[in-house]
Amino acid sequence: MKPLLYAFFSALVAFSRAADLPANYDLKLAIEPDQRSLAVTAKVALPSKATATPEISFLLIEQMTDVEAEVLEPRECAGKAQLTKLGSQSGETGWSLKPATPFPAGVTPVIRFTYHGGEKTQFVFHIGPEGCFAGGGNAAWYPQFGDVSLKDGKLTSDTTDRGIGHIRMTVPAGFTATACGGKSGQSREGDHEVFDYNVPTPCSLSFAAAKFVVKRIEGTIPVTMYFFKERANIDSYATGCRNVIDQLTKMYGKFPFPEFSVVETDDTVSNQAGFGGASLPGFMLSVSSVLNQPFNLAFYGHEIGHSWWGNVINNAGPDGNYMMDEGMAQYGSLRVVEAIDGPAMAARYRHTGFPGYNFTQCIDGFLEVAAAGLDHRLADMPNEGMGHELADQKGFLVYDQLSRLIGRPALDAAFREVLRKHAYGSVSWTDFKAEIAKQAHQDLGWFWDQWTMREGAPMLDLNWKTEGKGITGVLRQSAPVYRLRVPLRIEYGDGSAEVCYIETNELETPLRIEVTKPVAKVEVDPLYEIPHYTPESLAACQARALLTRANYLRWGGKAAEAKAVYESVLKNLPSPDPYGVEFGARAALGYLAHGSDPAEARKQLELALACPVRLDRSIARCYLYLADAYQKLGDKDRARWAAEACLSYERQQGVDVVSTEARALLKMLG
Repeated sequence: MKPLLYAFFSALVAFSRAADLPANYDLKLAIEPDQRSLAVTAKVALPSKATATPEISFLLIEQMTDVEAEVLEPRECAGKAQLTKLGSQSGETGWSLKPATPFPAGVTPVIRFTYHGGEKTQFVFHIGPEGCFAGGGNAAWYPQFGDVSLKDGKLTSDTTDRGIGHIRMTVPAGFTATACGGKSGQSREGDHEVFDYNVPTPCSLSFAAAKFVVKRIEGTIPVTMYFFKERANIDSYATGCRNVIDQLTKMYGKFPFPEFSVVETDDTVSNQAGFGGASLPGFMLSVSSVLNQPFNLAFYGHEIGHSWWGNVINNAGPDGNYMMDEGMAQYGSLRVVEAIDGPAMAARYRHTGFPGYNFTQCIDGFLEVAAAGLDHRLADMPNEGMGHELADQKGFLVYDQLSRLIGRPALDAAFREVLRKHAYGSVSWTDFKAEIAKQAHQDLGWFWDQWTMREGAPMLDLNWKTEGKGITGVLRQSAPVYRLRVPLRIEYGDGSAEVCYIETNELETPLRIEVTKPVAKVEVDPLYEIPHYTPESLAACQARALLTRANYLRWGGKAAEAKAVYESVLKNLPSPDPYGVEFGARAALGYLAHGSDPAEARKQLELALACPVRLDRSIARCYLYLADAYQKLGDKDRARWAAEACLSYERQQGVDVVSTEARALLKMLG
């Protein structure tokens, strides 16, 4: 009893800033992957209350059965507790617990729970021989306490998944287990291995287990790779994660967990569990297909950024939803890319996306979404997929602009102060913005209004000419007007160049710039610092608007609806088709047929690749899926040709997005 309470009260000293003090968990997990079984004994010390408490409520995922609870302390309440199911919703069950007598005021209740489950896969939760994982912020696999009630037949809850304490995992020999916190021990019990982890900082309790090959790099923050097999890139992954952590700590301060790990998960299982990558406290889950590729700086920069934004601190209230987790993680990713790969790669990231990362999460991706009518203002985004997407497309670019407006030192200082004040708790969008304004020493209301209270983006169009010893012209923008500082790159006839800035907050801003040499061209925003349309990009996005809507239906799992839209697009193609509408529709139909109808996939992909205008981002995948279709239809020669074409195209582009899959297919073809 003493070690548990000592750890609890130590945590109260360290984290008394948090609005709600954390529960202290002593979790003993018996994990049997082959039986898809997780048996849990959870001893929990709850924070005391100012008044007597006759009843407490908690959430637990619905698949957990044979739930029992025994009050251990205080003595006058000890004994088996009365448990009542309040109702279930979205895979979670609400429970009410009543002790023999009410818990007295000022006393720490200690309760032991026992239960088991594990036979079902749900969001970021799976127990099986392919590997096991559980994210406490996604699935209440341990009791999560707060207000739970049944109102009008609907279960409502306001609970916390954060806790501190200890996790002991018992797994069959040959399996390795890891968890949030720091490893404190490992031992053998018969034909099982036992792994112990201490969790000193409040977080959503999470674990993973499988037959792993382990690679660890010691240091101030140890970095460990848990992979299913030996990989040639395991060292580059460990080093890459260490470099990302080093850069992010410069922005946000000390890494909030004792160590960091990357844990491999099976693609099929992860898809069933609703993720391709998941950030958990102190480690992240990454599917095998991603780990088959070279280390992706943007992807891991984003996921490791969630160690602060989304794990240490959460958003309080609906306003700013996704901006203080997804938007912040993506902005950190951009800063990491700039620091390690340089400004040119950061500009590419902003414009068309980082190579091998999500190609929609950039200026071009956002502009297509906005033109397709899928946009929403950033200040109050819906709690669903498009809100997540918009924060990763536009939200991070808003922070990037803000860093140039007030200076990165001031912005980073604001982030660190928010984390210091609200660590292991939550912060409102209003308080978050107020801290930035405080560090900037200026009113930023106009900035937030134009970038987070409006949909869309400005359109910028420059008309210029040389006149005497200068450049004259007009910079036009569309309504509503934005207050902008627009960079112009002036390239001279001798190949030299310089950048100047034009302040504008009008529909038309005249300009006159003195020059001393003949001017070859003038570019607006050459490093893509401002999300904006040009007349040309607006025309392209509008032409592809239906295609964009269909793509988001497809990515959202609505294949039949998406197919109908793609077919409608093909019946109403523009002529001419300068923006690759036919290519996009046929490529997508080929993707939809891939795996189920190789003949249809071959037909659509061949037609797509024969189009006069093709979209660069999709060409390699077209060749890969075409190679797979040929292989399934028994045409090995054509399959080899298409796979080689995929590799050749990605070599020309300097990327490795699907090349690993193409090489694997060639190896299988012999």
